[in-house]
Parts: sequence; C-alpha cells; structure tokens
Amino acid sequence: MKENYDFSQGKRGAVIPTSSHQIKVNLTLDKEIIDWFKAKVNQLEGGDYHQLINQVLQEYIKQNEDDKEAFYAYLDRKQQQPKQVIIEVDELDSLTPDQQIELITQCH
Repeated sequence: MKENYDFSQGKRGAVIPTSSHQIKVNLTLDKEIIDWFKAKVNQLEGGDYHQLINQVLQEYIKQNEDDKEAFYAYLDRKQQQPKQVIIEVDELDSLTPDQQIELITQCH
C-alpha cells in the first residue's frame, strides 16, 4: 500500500455511469420485495437486482399497456385503503382540536 495517494484528478459520483436512457431515482420499497429480488439474482448466480426490478417493470408495462381498466381498478383499490399518517406526539400537541379531528378523520 502506498503511503500517499493523489486524488487531484479524481471525479465525484458513481464509478459506473448509468446509460443515457435511464434516470437514477430514490425509491422506497418493502424489505420483502428487495429480499425477493435479491434471492432471484442469487438463484440466477449473479446479476444486479436493480436491473431485475427494471426488467420486471418493463415486462409488466408491455403486457398491460392497453389494459387501462385494470390500472384504474388498481388505483381505486389503493385509494380505498386506509391512509397511514406518522406524526410525532409533540407535532400532534401543536395542532388545534379541530385540526386533530380532521387528521383522524382523514386517516379512516
């Protein structure tokens, strides 16, 4: 190992750039979903679970491109699910009683 390294020509950012048709996003997924994709990559003996997620989404879009009714039905189901609101106790205390009631009714 060297005693000193010269990083004066170094560049910040990812070592492997994404392709021009891809956009880097931060996406929050359930742990079970990530674990499932990682397990599939391991079964295939290598690869990138990010690419696998992308491939699955591309296939889904191709198969369901013209199925607007199923998409709208999915959206309706999602809108009918109870909403989850996370609020700190001190934030709740800062709300007026009317605001607290409104928040509670929006969650049900």
